[in-house]
Amino acid sequence: MNSRPPVRALLIDLGGVVVRDPRPIVLRMLGPSLRDDPSRLKESYYQLSLDLDSGSIDMREMYGRLQRRFRLDVPYPRFRAWLTDRSLTLYPGVVRAVQRLKSRGAVRIVFASNVSMPVWRALKRKFRLDRLADEAALSCQLGVLKPDPRFYRAALRLARTERQAVLYVDDVRSNVLAARRLGIRSVWVRGPRSTLRALRQLAAEPRSSRTPSG
Repeated sequence: MNSRPPVRALLIDLGGVVVRDPRPIVLRMLGPSLRDDPSRLKESYYQLSLDLDSGSIDMREMYGRLQRRFRLDVPYPRFRAWLTDRSLTLYPGVVRAVQRLKSRGAVRIVFASNVSMPVWRALKRKFRLDRLADEAALSCQLGVLKPDPRFYRAALRLARTERQAVLYVDDVRSNVLAARRLGIRSVWVRGPRSTLRALRQLAAEPRSSRTPSG
């Protein structure tokens, strides 16, 4: 007999789950602007993105480092627009599925994402994405990145229910494994199709006794 409580809160990642991962898009935009060895760009850019997400650097410093390392030939305003506008697109089907869950009021929805403050502000401005969730656990606000356990503990506080009643959805395997080690039921998704499958399974669960607390 399965004694696991029904899901009362959904922790859901942003990049690669609700929003198309913007990093490969930005890399393609940057490619023609490089005047130095592009083979090192991906590794450098992804690390700088994490530094930006944690708040340890700002976007201007990220731009300066890329400019010095790769002799980047693009003005800063264009670089910023690439990161905070042109690279940001939603997965519409996933957004609709989350909206349906929220409108039913059956689960508390918490974004749980490594994201920078400029990108988060852009997602709110461009898509009003903050209205899709009840709360947001964001690395730029917490000062800590997934898969650090401190991130998940902060997200669980926003979930306002016991961790056994939380479902976590992410596209990064190490993040999912870290959450599972804390006793959080977690699903590793690999794109919008598997994300939709996880959300539909959640929507199909019985609603009884699943009213979020708080």
